[in-house]
Amino acid sequence: MIKSIKFDNKLILLLVAVIILLAGVVMLSRMNEGDQKSIVHKVAADADRYTAGDVEGLVKNADYIVTGKFERSSEAWEMRKEPYYKEGDLYNFKVDTNLLGDLTEIIKVGIPHFQRLTTSIEGKEYSADIIEPNYVKPETDKQYVLFLSKYNDIYVPSVSPFIIEIDDQDAAILKYNSDNAPKTFKISGTESIEFSGDGNDYSEIDEITGMDKSTLIEAIKNQIQQK
Repeated sequence: MIKSIKFDNKLILLLVAVIILLAGVVMLSRMNEGDQKSIVHKVAADADRYTAGDVEGLVKNADYIVTGKFERSSEAWEMRKEPYYKEGDLYNFKVDTNLLGDLTEIIKVGIPHFQRLTTSIEGKEYSADIIEPNYVKPETDKQYVLFLSKYNDIYVPSVSPFIIEIDDQDAAILKYNSDNAPKTFKISGTESIEFSGDGNDYSEIDEITGMDKSTLIEAIKNQIQQK
């Protein structure tokens, strides 16, 4: 024989009340989370540089303008330590033509690679390496036009961008880093850090790409005469 089980009405009411209370707490917690505004700590790279996307601007800021080919990467180049770490790549460059200045046949060219952005939040340090906007990894079989200044015994960018590649069809291509998406790190449910470059979109000012080599060289010479 199956015995009937009797439930205490007060116990049932208590259990129902507890369940309703717990459900309410969960819903309230989720609502509060949704109401909390997300906090984004933004850290931007240093933008202290000349920029140009036309022949006039490139020539105006240059102390030396050469054509030639890169030979090889020789070593990493520690550009600075403070207030942030910045590193580049050193290349040997074989000069074919001096358009402005009189440089030796082989020069050492420094190409800025990245800068390390760092910030501290609640005592914890966060960092990210941001690729420089004028960073290019050159090819040894390509011909280039460089716009340079001199720093100690190294020739460095006088403007950003500072490298024009001449392709197999004698067409000019203004070279720059186009991968400038911010790097974002989440540090809590509603808090994150966004590390970003200087915000320049060089494709918007690029008036070089598509020019043929002879037109480009002639335009550079004309601007040099006006310096």
